[in-house]
Formats: sequence, C-alpha cells, structure tokens
Amino acid sequence: YGILITIGFLIYWIPTAMFIYSIGTFSYNGTPIPSVTWDSNTQNLWYFHLFALFWVLAFILAVIQFIVAATATQWYFTSSSDASGSGSVIKSVYWCFRYHLGSLAFGSLVLAIVMFVRFIFAVSYTHLTLPTILLVQISVVA
Repeated sequence: YGILITIGFLIYWIPTAMFIYSIGTFSYNGTPIPSVTWDSNTQNLWYFHLFALFWVLAFILAVIQFIVAATATQWYFTSSSDASGSGSVIKSVYWCFRYHLGSLAFGSLVLAIVMFVRFIFAVSYTHLTLPTILLVQISVVA
C-alpha cells in the first residue's frame, strides 16, 4: 500500500508544482524554453513545496518501515520452537498511529531537512561546475 500512497501524493504534488511554476513571469530569450522570473513570495512557496515533498515522502517511508518492523517483532516474540508466531498488521498500524506517530513525524522531519540541504548543495554544485564542463567540452571539440 505504500507505493499507492506515494503515487497518490505525487499525483497531487506534480500538478501543484506545475501551478506554482506557472505563477511567474515568462520571458522568451530566443529559445523555445522560456525562463521564469518569480517574486520572493513565489520563490519561497516553491522551496516550501519542495521541502514538503521531501518530508511527506520520508514520513510515508517511516510509517511503512515501522509497520513492517512492528509486525515482524510481534511474529518473532510470539513464536516458539513448536509453532510459528503470529504478527498482526492491524495491531502494528494501531501502534503506529496511536503511540509512535509523533516520533515518526519528527524523524522524517530531520531526514527531510538533511535531504533538502543535500539537494541545495547538489544544485549549487551543478551550477558551479556546469560552465567548466561545457568549456572543457567545447575546447575538446575545437
């Protein structure tokens, strides 16, 4: 079910991202792909929307991992050498939403912050090294 929840969230997230992208002012500089200029509010909204993507995906992953781990734990501690154990997914879902949801949300928040910072560094690195790569490619061709 985790993949269905993730796909459902992405079905919501992608059109919303397209809408936020279209809020800006488009300018065509002789290329078929327009450049977009945003005001600071729209740019901050875009960053928030991107951070929300990281947080929700990390939260969905945390909930799924908790449910699997709790079910496996129930099975392990109810098994004996004579009979196999029983693990209840329903009980694990109940434990997740009743007792551990805040911990899972906080842990996924920490992961989302780390993913967001890594994303910013990756984009910055790409923007810093792309002109150098293009210069090397142009000099090799020439």
